[in-house]
Amino acid sequence: MQKKVLSYTFALVLAFVIPLTSWAQRNRNNDAPSADEIRRIAIEHIKQYYQSLNSLKDDTLALSKEEASTETGSLYSGISYKDRFIANFLDGDDIYLANDLYPYFAKMPEGSDRATQAWIYMNRLNTEYPQGVRFQVDDFKPGEVRLNETSFEKFYHVKIDVTRTLMGTYRDGNKINNTERLDIYVKVSQDYNKVWQKARIFAIDWARGNASEKAKLSKNEEIALAIRAFYSEQYEVAFTILSKYLGAENNKRNDDRAVRTDGMAAFALAWMYWRGQGGAEQSDERTIEFLEYAGKQDNVLALLNLGWIYYFGYGADEDEKKAYDYFQKAGRKGHPEAQYYVGMMSENGQGTRQNERRARRWYRKAAAQNYGLAIEGLARLGEGPEEE
Repeated sequence: MQKKVLSYTFALVLAFVIPLTSWAQRNRNNDAPSADEIRRIAIEHIKQYYQSLNSLKDDTLALSKEEASTETGSLYSGISYKDRFIANFLDGDDIYLANDLYPYFAKMPEGSDRATQAWIYMNRLNTEYPQGVRFQVDDFKPGEVRLNETSFEKFYHVKIDVTRTLMGTYRDGNKINNTERLDIYVKVSQDYNKVWQKARIFAIDWARGNASEKAKLSKNEEIALAIRAFYSEQYEVAFTILSKYLGAENNKRNDDRAVRTDGMAAFALAWMYWRGQGGAEQSDERTIEFLEYAGKQDNVLALLNLGWIYYFGYGADEDEKKAYDYFQKAGRKGHPEAQYYVGMMSENGQGTRQNERRARRWYRKAAAQNYGLAIEGLARLGEGPEEE
């Protein structure tokens, strides 16, 4: 049986202690990309996102019958096309996007949601524009590239100011040709081959000066602002906003539905309670509580962290059955490290019955994403990652 060793990535998740700096101040690695290269990757990602967003009919994300029959293709079994689209372009289905599908901005009542979660946005796309919609983006104005080394994965991020044009027939029959300025926030990180090319959008907001900013921020807009602040390590801003929905001042526990049912907001609170950051008082109990809230919303990082917590006994008693269940949930969402742990625990009979066949299957899933320990696991069991 393999000896339990505290996961290095777990330590990264729960130890955000290095301050955020600009790319120019922090970048000293000759292998790291230039700021211009990060901007180029981010802009290209935005172009591909909007090209594929046009009625979600882009065939480049669809799997052929041959691809679906491969081990890599099996990663997508049971995953909808929309979920694959989100996984390819966005940093989760619970991030916030500007609610730019509604064309009558001037008539929006005060308090209307001008930001919405990605999964809701995708659901509304075809209902708001049943005949299809076309997006065009141009006039890209990239901002400063910054480096966050304290996150789950080290990443560069940059805000790109773009002009977005939406064309289509709205559900009321009116033909829409609407142009807006949007701020699109993109993170660029390494893939599992250590190549700086993995881009994901983590927020889309109305550009400063947009008419939608004249009204008071809605609940969704406030939570979206808090999540962006969390990504940027502005923890006091993030906790000040989110704690308002916890009823922190009067200790009411029934006011926190807004963040209990938001996977990213709950994960952010869990981390701040773990580290005692941003004004949160350190609490293992509250950390686990909000990780569980986030896990119920299928936040993959929360599921992964809960697996580590119960596997290593970090802030809670060791419980290998719980750890296995959480790793399996995260693995089913495609996270390679979780897939590795399911394979390893199946191989060793930890939290589940020992089953070498199951171990091989989960190792293959992680190895298909070039996860090194899974490749080693397959070698230990006498096969390579491509063998059946």
